[in-house]
Amino acid sequence: MFWDRIGQFKELGSVLFVVIFSITSLVWNANFVVRTVSHSRKVGNIISSSFQAIGNLFGRVSERMESFEKVRGERDNYLKKVEKYELELLEKQKLEEENRKLKAELDFKVPDGYSVIKAKVLTVRLNTIYRTIIINKGKAQGIQNYMPVIARLPDNPDIKYAVVGKVIAVSEESSIIQPLVNSSFSMGVQLPGVDIWAMLSGNSGKAMEVILNYLDSRLIIKSKNNETITGLVGRPVYSSGGSGVFPSGIPVGVITREGPQEGTFRTAYVAPYTKFNDLEYVTVIKKLPNKWKEAWPKEREPELEDPILEEPLYPDKDSEASEEVHFRPRKLQSKSKTTKPKPEKQGKEDKVQAKNKKKSTYEDENEEDDFLIKDGNEE
Repeated sequence: MFWDRIGQFKELGSVLFVVIFSITSLVWNANFVVRTVSHSRKVGNIISSSFQAIGNLFGRVSERMESFEKVRGERDNYLKKVEKYELELLEKQKLEEENRKLKAELDFKVPDGYSVIKAKVLTVRLNTIYRTIIINKGKAQGIQNYMPVIARLPDNPDIKYAVVGKVIAVSEESSIIQPLVNSSFSMGVQLPGVDIWAMLSGNSGKAMEVILNYLDSRLIIKSKNNETITGLVGRPVYSSGGSGVFPSGIPVGVITREGPQEGTFRTAYVAPYTKFNDLEYVTVIKKLPNKWKEAWPKEREPELEDPILEEPLYPDKDSEASEEVHFRPRKLQSKSKTTKPKPEKQGKEDKVQAKNKKKSTYEDENEEDDFLIKDGNEE
């Protein structure tokens, strides 16, 4: 009976089961979607926050880079300003030093009342075969060939100036100087305080030394330990004025050591006072050579050859007068014709010869010279 009743409601129960299962399934599916959406939202939030963090990181890096570029730009500007100020300071110091040197050059006075021309050294060529110095003054400023050139000595308290050389070539705005150490340079010199004259030559074979030629063979250049006589080493050398180019009494250098024997004559090396590598300014003395007018007749005046390669030509040594000249050049020749003096000029010629012979004798018989080796048989 019971089972009959259950059988009657079997269909109804099946329907209810299906309805309940369907509702349960729907509810379950709805919760899954919600959970899925919720989980997806969380994952999305995580991903979004990650991208946002990365974006913020890049943003901060970009800001830092912009800030760094700005700071670097400011730094570069400051560095440029510092370099500019340093250059201005160096330029100021350079101008002050140049003004000091120029003032010293302007205050530098040359004796004997000669007019002078101040010039700046452009180039010093000492490493070439023919050594020269180029200055920034020329014909436009009144410079001519064979004018003597000297320089101030700022580091020498005893010697204010010294010989540099002589002008050998002139253009409109520049000139070439032949320095002491040029192998073609020569001049007459003397030792102050003693009656010793000689010829100074740049052809010494040494880089920064010149040589004294035609020294008496009895002169003591360097004294030995057992000798009481003072030698010439350490003695200053001055221009004699005999060459006609340089005024007399201009310092040249100091004797350093004995040179090689040249025939019957002795030689000695001389260190110039002038420091050629340090030359910045020179002084050109407006003095032209007198061409030895007092010693030679007008028709036999020497000629001046090419100033770049040659020296002034002395007259022929075809008379006694020429043989008595103190300062003999390395090259004795003349382009002038050899002529006998006219009868009316013979008396004047004889007087000139006698005068030259008297001047050429630098050893007095009655005067003892500490620089000569005395022989017991000599008076």
